[in-house]
Parts: sequence; structure tokens; C-alpha cells
Amino acid sequence: MTCLPTSFNKLALGRCEHAPQKHDVSASVSFHHLAEAFGHAVDAKDGHTANHSYHVAELADLVAVRMGISPHKQKDLHLAAHLHDIGKIGIPDAILKKPALLTPTEWEIVKHHPRIGVDILAPCLRGSHDSILDMILYHHERFNGSGYPVGLCGEEIPLGARIIAVVDSYSAMVQHRPYRSGLSHLSALVEIHAGRGKLYDPQVVDAFLAVQTDVRQLTHLVCPRCDTPPTSKGEFPCAPVQVLVPASMPKPAYRNSPHPS
Repeated sequence: MTCLPTSFNKLALGRCEHAPQKHDVSASVSFHHLAEAFGHAVDAKDGHTANHSYHVAELADLVAVRMGISPHKQKDLHLAAHLHDIGKIGIPDAILKKPALLTPTEWEIVKHHPRIGVDILAPCLRGSHDSILDMILYHHERFNGSGYPVGLCGEEIPLGARIIAVVDSYSAMVQHRPYRSGLSHLSALVEIHAGRGKLYDPQVVDAFLAVQTDVRQLTHLVCPRCDTPPTSKGEFPCAPVQVLVPASMPKPAYRNSPHPS
């Protein structure tokens, strides 16, 4: 499986290998906006994954704050969460949008997306932000070693990747897919808890469950009346209300820091 050409990397990343190396606020904000835009670009490939990368980034913030992770590491986690699925740009639409379960061969192709993502971003991030690349590469690793692409287990998996694994799974569970309906918020929590110590880091699961009220408020991924996900049009089954994300949620400390890097 080949990744996107280097020329695309340079164009998409603004030839950032020549960008200033100082970690000032303006550079960080620009990088965040770029990461968010790339996340939206990936989500736009499939209407059923609308805002997925945004939700994963915001959910990762909630868990990181709960776990007391430093502002510097929170910032890298947030950016990695926005970019975690960027490698899906290199996966054929016929597979990503398939309205049925994937064949074993198709599933093996999908499993290339973490490495493709790292290949796309490495010219920009290698050396200065290796932790972001590691989180993207390993976000599908599982605590018991059953994940991919390497089969790492336990604390061999970077903490940020362990956090993304939980919030990414939750977001995917509650969203509708062409081949299945999304789970309710409570059903998804049951699934996450069932994977505690098996698929997911127990400490990350505990932190995620501790902020589950904020999860509902932040993402509005489920209806406050009937506890079901919105349709692909952003409407709730019991009341056609457009899904909105609150603009007044408290921001993690790193977003207000004069030295976010």
C-alpha cells in the first residue's frame, strides 16, 4: 500500500519543514487550525463520520484534564486527535463508504491508515513532534495486544494513543454507519466499560466514565430526551433538532497558555 506522494505532503503542509522553529502562540494556533481542517477533510469523505475528528479531539481534552496531564502534552494530544484518521485519505472510498461489513481483505487495507497518516505528516512533524506521530500510529493498538499496526500492549502504547483509543471508539459507537445504527450513549458506555483492562487502559476508561456528563454536553451525540444518536442529517429521531456543539465549554489550560508548545 503506497502513501500519498511527497509533493502532496509539501503542498498540503505548506512546506512546513522550512517553517520557523520557534514555538510561539501564532504558530501553534495556525497549526491547530490546519490540523482541524485536515480532520474535517477526512470526515467530509463520508457523511456518516461528520465531525468525528472534532469530537475525538474535544473528548480527548476532557479525559486529559481529568487525568491531570500537563498542558504541553494536552496540546500534542489534541492535535493528534484531530489528525488521527488523516491516513484514511489514502483508503479507497469504495471501502470507506461500503454499506456492508468489510471483507477480510478490505479490512487489512483499512488497517494501513495509521501508517499512511504518519507518512503524510512526517515531513512536517518528524523530530519536533514525534509524540504526535506516535499517537497517530498507535491509536488502534489495544491494551491486551490485540490491536494494530504493531500489536503493542499495556504501557508500551503511548498514553495519548490509549486516550484516543477510548474516545475514538466511543465516537464511532454512537455514530450511525451505513451497515449499522449508532448505539445510545449508555450502551456505548457499557461497551467501553466492558473493554476496561482488555481493549482499553483501565485508568483512561475510569477518567472517561468520570466525565461522561460532560461528554454528552460537549458533543450532543445523543438526544437528551430519548438517548439515541442523531440521523446522518443531524436530526434526532424524536425531535428534528439540528445538532449543535456548545461554544461556551471551558477550554483546557494549554489553549490559554503563552507557551503552548
